[in-house]
Amino acid sequence: MLLILFILTLFNCKKDKLTNENTALIGTWTSISTVANCGFVVGQPYNPEFKLELIKKGRYKLYHSDKKIEEGRLLLKNGLVTFECIKKESELDTRKILNFNSDTLNIDRNGCQDDYVFRFVKN
Repeated sequence: MLLILFILTLFNCKKDKLTNENTALIGTWTSISTVANCGFVVGQPYNPEFKLELIKKGRYKLYHSDKKIEEGRLLLKNGLVTFECIKKESELDTRKILNFNSDTLNIDRNGCQDDYVFRFVKN
């Protein structure tokens, strides 16, 4: 009975596999900048040692230097890839990938809507 509950829980965990144009997201990304406050873009990266690993099976891992600080799943919500962290107190939980190409990834807008909160480049 316990095994059946475990198997049901495993398959009940919704995550969205990265397909079509979202396959360009698969890989490791390094942070290049964030916005400190409205309209002011930090010249040096605010989070210079963040690394983001996006996995085809709909998972992600966030590292500070080489230490994993966050992990979770990727969901498609309203056509946007959205982060859902296992722990709710996190950097990326509920944030959305708003814009990306083969080498740049932009996540969420700041409170003033004039720049992205996180920017990453592909390794």
